[in-house]
Amino acid sequence: MIGSLIAAIGKGMFWLFFLFCIGGGCVCIFLQFRAFRRAHATRSWPRVEGVITQASVEKIISIDAEGQPSRSYAARIAYRYEAAGKSLTQSRIRFGTGIYNTGFRFYPRRLLKNYAVQQSVSVFYDPSDPSNSVLEQGRSGWEHSIFAALLFGFAGMFWAMVIRYI
Repeated sequence: MIGSLIAAIGKGMFWLFFLFCIGGGCVCIFLQFRAFRRAHATRSWPRVEGVITQASVEKIISIDAEGQPSRSYAARIAYRYEAAGKSLTQSRIRFGTGIYNTGFRFYPRRLLKNYAVQQSVSVFYDPSDPSNSVLEQGRSGWEHSIFAALLFGFAGMFWAMVIRYI
């Protein structure tokens, strides 16, 4: 009796984990599709000239639950532009899952190599909401979300196979 109860609880937990993995994969795909649609829309946005007001790599030190410090680096950018008769500022380079914070200094540096303070840049803004803008049109970084969705999917399939043999 107790053995069958433990087996039933075990199968339930495996099914719960399976559903969690499949659900996580679906969420990743949904968010990716949403970001892709937003990024694709930028291709038709009007272009204005803007000026970079900040471009730097910030070192972030945080302390984990055990008191150990960890270090990460973040790209910080800001630009000013005029649209719809207003002077606006924004910090978005592009839509997508590009890594802005990372444990490696090289990625934020590479991301900012084309942006120097006081440099003139093309800014693409949403005509229905001019405060919504990007420096780079289109999509970049889609592989991160697809990788996460595949990872969740494979984990779910693995657990589904395990369930069959319990």
